[in-house]
Amino acid sequence: MANAPTIAKLDNEKKDSLTEMTQRAYAVAITASQSAADLILGAKGGIDHIAECERELDELDREIDERVATEIAQAPLEEVREKLACLKCMIDLERVGDLLLSFATRADTVHFRLDMQDLHDFGDMLAVLAKMLSETDRAFASRDHTRALEVLRTDREVDRLHNLIVMRRLEPEMAFSGPDSIHVISMAQAIERAADHVKNTAEEVCHLVSGHTVRHLLRAKDRSSEQLYLEHLRRQHLGGGTRAS
Repeated sequence: MANAPTIAKLDNEKKDSLTEMTQRAYAVAITASQSAADLILGAKGGIDHIAECERELDELDREIDERVATEIAQAPLEEVREKLACLKCMIDLERVGDLLLSFATRADTVHFRLDMQDLHDFGDMLAVLAKMLSETDRAFASRDHTRALEVLRTDREVDRLHNLIVMRRLEPEMAFSGPDSIHVISMAQAIERAADHVKNTAEEVCHLVSGHTVRHLLRAKDRSSEQLYLEHLRRQHLGGGTRAS
């Protein structure tokens, strides 16, 4: 009986909202990407920090997954899309944590055998990834589709650096090729895939703001997804306003 008040008190404590938990997940993912960059620069303990971030992202993913169905069932209609966005973003952010840990595990093994050009490119890739995470976090918090669209453009730089690393390692006449090439290519792919998951969350912000994802707005081969999305928003704005005679 002595423990009953304590248990009741814990049950009545206010839990973080799904939105707050999602923003926490962004912060953890940003920390993991920065720790991966530190690891490339030779910092000690980086892999342990990334592993801690990965575990926290797993825990956030588990808690959101357990709560989201009940909260959606009890939420007013206007809040349902936001809660679904939290779930979808969290799924991608959990994968970012997994991929950064995979990157760090390989980097910890081969770091001192990597060429300076690879180290430089990996540092750039991770800096862009951290920026994408930070900008998408801000876009999610402020419902800013313009900032989210900029993240989609930024992803191209990660793709470019990934391709440079892979091309160097696959050319047999290049001095970069060697027994560690499979590790280097896998590391580059891990960051590139992590950036794709961040891009997914940026697209989810677009869906949260407009009700349509960028992918569903692709209608013509000669226009970018960003152009099509902006055209959709323009039509939406004109349809909701008073037209000039």
